[in-house]
Amino acid sequence: AVTPNAGEKFIGEAKAESTALKHAKVEKSLAKNLICKLDVENGVKVYDVEFYFNGYEYEYEINAVSGKVLKAEKERAG
Repeated sequence: AVTPNAGEKFIGEAKAESTALKHAKVEKSLAKNLICKLDVENGVKVYDVEFYFNGYEYEYEINAVSGKVLKAEKERAG
């Protein structure tokens, strides 16, 4: 399990999801197969957020502490 270091506070899955959805300009009610999981990428704790909307797959990495969007990808779902 990924845990915060002393003094760190994670933003939480709900905030990570809303950050990704807001960035993608997609309403949560319209996002299909929304998945959010805590992970570590290159030593950085992130929330991996994935969802589908309107024939596209969206993948985000949101910094688990700052809430900053570190990666945003959108590709045609096939």
